[in-house]
Amino acid sequence: MSWKISYRIEMICKSLGINYHSPHLEKSNFHQDAIMLNDLYLQLKQIVGEIIEIADKHSDEDVAKSLWRDVMLIEGVDHDLTNLAKLMDKEDKV
Repeated sequence: MSWKISYRIEMICKSLGINYHSPHLEKSNFHQDAIMLNDLYLQLKQIVGEIIEIADKHSDEDVAKSLWRDVMLIEGVDHDLTNLAKLMDKEDKV
């Protein structure tokens, strides 16, 4: 469980531009990767929402059609990320 805290600290430091690496994260950890995939999934959901807002502003234009096609692609990717995260989490518990 302590690696979760170490991972979060490391990610916060990274986002602030601080070069820090926790010694508790040396070994490969499937659960850690699953958490990262979940974070990416949440970011994708936010991006999809923003793309939809832009597409709605351009209702019948080619831009909107292209943006909606991109939304559908991203929706497929986010489901894949969720499934991969679940699989990796199970592998870590084995």
